[in-house]
Amino acid sequence: HADHILGVYDLKKAFPEAKIVIHKEDAACLTNEMLSIAFSIAPHTQKNIDPDITVDEGDVITLGSIDFRVMHTPGHTKGSVCYYVESERTLFTGDTLFCLTVGRTDLFGGSDEDMYTSVKRLYEMPGDYTIYPGHNRATTMEYERRRNRYMRRFK
Repeated sequence: HADHILGVYDLKKAFPEAKIVIHKEDAACLTNEMLSIAFSIAPHTQKNIDPDITVDEGDVITLGSIDFRVMHTPGHTKGSVCYYVESERTLFTGDTLFCLTVGRTDLFGGSDEDMYTSVKRLYEMPGDYTIYPGHNRATTMEYERRRNRYMRRFK
């Protein structure tokens, strides 16, 4: 959604070596103003831009010596993803899972059914992970399994 892509054109212009990475199901949001409210929120800053890399389930993005594995978690959008670093037991959940809640599903591309399936997949990940969501504070998987009402249903 707009809060994650607004200004990406200017960022790429300022840092041309930076890579724009997006799930293949959301890639059109960077180039089609009918698919992203970013174009209507700030038409003076949002410009069409193609991603450098489109990702899908199981892909790995390596930064330095750290491998970020892609987990496709649709629900918030069709192309929502989480990135996890198994060696660090770290999970970046974007707008799929937050501390004590989950991402909204009422915007374009959202799906309650997909969110349910994605949150269940996260719940079933073995062990504990430190979670860094796209908004608000960090949490842990164990805390969310115990306290998040959307995860408790899977007990």
